[in-house]
Amino acid sequence: MDRNHLIEGLKEFARFHSVSLAMKTKQPEVFQSLVLDGFKPFASTPENLKQLVKACVKAGAELAGDDEESKEVLDEMEAIGEEFILKTMADEKYHLVLAHGDCWCNNILYKYKDVTMTPVDAMLVDFQIAKPGSPIRDVAYFLFVNSSKEDLQIYKDYLKIYYEELSSYLQQLSCEIKYCFSQDTFEDHWKAIAKYGLYISMLILKLTGLGKENAVSKDFYEQFQMSLDSLEFKVVRQRIIDLLRFAKQECIV
Repeated sequence: MDRNHLIEGLKEFARFHSVSLAMKTKQPEVFQSLVLDGFKPFASTPENLKQLVKACVKAGAELAGDDEESKEVLDEMEAIGEEFILKTMADEKYHLVLAHGDCWCNNILYKYKDVTMTPVDAMLVDFQIAKPGSPIRDVAYFLFVNSSKEDLQIYKDYLKIYYEELSSYLQQLSCEIKYCFSQDTFEDHWKAIAKYGLYISMLILKLTGLGKENAVSKDFYEQFQMSLDSLEFKVVRQRIIDLLRFAKQECIV
């Protein structure tokens, strides 16, 4: 995605998250009933979550190949993965919103102004794996899987755009962000949860490297055994290496 698409996407996530934050602040009983208790579309066992971590690290390793910096980050991801997914992600102190959970480009519809294809609005679709979580679960996922190497280097600018937009939407709902999701809390969530976006990006980016003729394959396993020599995979390989090097640079893991 280019800068304009990233910005409109972040604005839409801010709008979506603001409703949960306002509800949690002004109607905590309703939030408990509708979000924390009522929005549990599927149950993941500890073993399934462990397998997810392994699959994410494996996908990253297959694509990053022998890049030493990437391997260093992937080794750390493997070492901390189980504790992160089973304890940190499950900690209810981070469950402040209904998180969308599936934040790649196919789940965002954009409205365009004219033939220049400049986006002026966005709308989230496909909420089938939405569940209680941190706003950062969505924000990090969206940024990491959709950003170029250049945009990753200015990720703090994008976080600022999201946070300011979130504040604006909360004001429209008669809430102050300092009570709903203060700057300090926002930064704490980023430090604790942003690595989720790194894990899931390994899988999603690998999927995006599949050619169209293989994306419709009936055998999901066959898709993941595609030749890593294809043009699509070469592009995705570099994106994963760039993302892992960024994660090392910014101490995401």
